Amino acid sequence: MDVPADQVDVGPRRPRWRRRAARAVGTVAVAALLAACGGPTGGASSDDAEVPVLRLAIGSTAADILVYIAQEEGYLAEERVAVHLDENTGSNSAALGISGQDDLVAVNAVGPLTVAFQGADSRIVYANSGGGVSGFVAGAQGIQSVEQLATVPDCRIATFPEGTGIYGAARIIQSQYARNCELLPITDVGGLIGALTGGRAQAAVGNLSMFSTAMAEGKATALVDTTTDAGRAVYRVPPYPEVVYWGIGDNLVEKRVAVERWLKAMDRARTYLASASTDEVADLMARLPVWAGVPRQGLTVSAESFKAYLAPGSERGYISEKLWQDSLGTYANFSIPRYRADDPAASYAERVDMSFYENAIGKPAGS
Repeated sequence: MDVPADQVDVGPRRPRWRRRAARAVGTVAVAALLAACGGPTGGASSDDAEVPVLRLAIGSTAADILVYIAQEEGYLAEERVAVHLDENTGSNSAALGISGQDDLVAVNAVGPLTVAFQGADSRIVYANSGGGVSGFVAGAQGIQSVEQLATVPDCRIATFPEGTGIYGAARIIQSQYARNCELLPITDVGGLIGALTGGRAQAAVGNLSMFSTAMAEGKATALVDTTTDAGRAVYRVPPYPEVVYWGIGDNLVEKRVAVERWLKAMDRARTYLASASTDEVADLMARLPVWAGVPRQGLTVSAESFKAYLAPGSERGYISEKLWQDSLGTYANFSIPRYRADDPAASYAERVDMSFYENAIGKPAGS
């Protein structure tokens, strides 16, 4: 359903503490209306008197902070769009998107490509992050560089299973620096860290926050720090979108008004994240239930990661045709079932729809 605008605070900008309070009240009002109506039904209204509802599936807390900034800072309310979040949906994310239970899904670009090769009309509308967010490489004690891995007998690199961005990054490292190493797929973060610190693997690939505790305790070292330009250069591949938002084509058209308003709020959140200090971002995260119980050090590391991976290679979340074409060869490393870079199903015309972005924000110069 659409929510009447008078239920959501869309007034002039105020000091942040007042906007947060108003946002909380607006969210409660929206939630009450959604509960009364059994959740969103039908398409978005183009009437400015209505506030359309958008349902988002967030694969993990590492996938996105922008939508939380947009919510916490009042940008969603001010842009007149109500967002319902399904958080930490993990491997169920694709099913939520395909079924239409959620309108947009935030996952690695592997997700929309995988379901496309299964016949779904997945369309990417926004590049949330890139630049090696899934490609941080940590080494076990005694390993000081990725080049050293080539000299280690019975070498293993711990990674997530095939069909994930982390697995794709591990394959690139293996092919370029450590052909002697075996990839060791592990399904959970705890098991992956245990393999690295317990001697089963000489290196592991993941995101920065996964390894921060082990590195702080001296049990692991950073071999490839992709928060830096030097670390990204280790991969020797063009920039490529990693975490993206995608949905099913027909549903996105039906929800166009909501998607475009949401994109405006996300763009404002991106501006906030780019200019805010790490401490300011960590403070914001500490106020949100999704990060409840995370120690301050963990919040700080995550905040640094979010700032570092603001989609390098794309312009404010926009995916150009050139960027996508340059990325298709890299995606071949991810072991996506039936994937071929030259298949029309992977093409820019079939998988990427920037019309929502262009209507909401405008096409970046040079894209």
